Amino acid sequence: MPFLKGRAAIRRSLNYLKSGNLRIRKGVRTMIIHYNVDEKNSTGLKQIVFWHIPQIRYQNPQVQIAIFKNMTPIPCIRCLIDDGSEMVIDTDSKTKDEIMAHMDLVIGIPQRERREFEERALRSNISPKFGFDCPRWCICEVPGQVPCPGYEPLPEHLTGKWRIKQAENDLD
Repeated sequence: MPFLKGRAAIRRSLNYLKSGNLRIRKGVRTMIIHYNVDEKNSTGLKQIVFWHIPQIRYQNPQVQIAIFKNMTPIPCIRCLIDDGSEMVIDTDSKTKDEIMAHMDLVIGIPQRERREFEERALRSNISPKFGFDCPRWCICEVPGQVPCPGYEPLPEHLTGKWRIKQAENDLD
């Protein structure tokens, strides 16, 4: 596949993007990342930007993420919150795992709420299913679908008898 070429192409695969586990709280609207490219104390944050930011962007489309390189002497993450306040996360000389764990603790959704969200998503996913223990018994209940032949006769061209008759007429 052509989209899997290039530097660390795995980052652009859908499975990788879905595997991110940082869900950001509703109040956080903007996340600004400051780091220096050549500084040793920015290594963890640089790896976060390379490996985890695509996942965070995919999982949290409502959050704007801006990345500033070589603009501040100390690497940090600034989070702007709805009420106008600002939260600064210090990432100086930390590894990417330490930073991710701290971000999950500070701006991430708690595990209990995550589980509830996933359960709601699974329940809402069953809407197109039909039958016993499903929201709809038959496809005919969906607006725009062909009604059940038990309630209203099908158009002639959709019946099997008509198709067989047409096939016999075509052979003659």
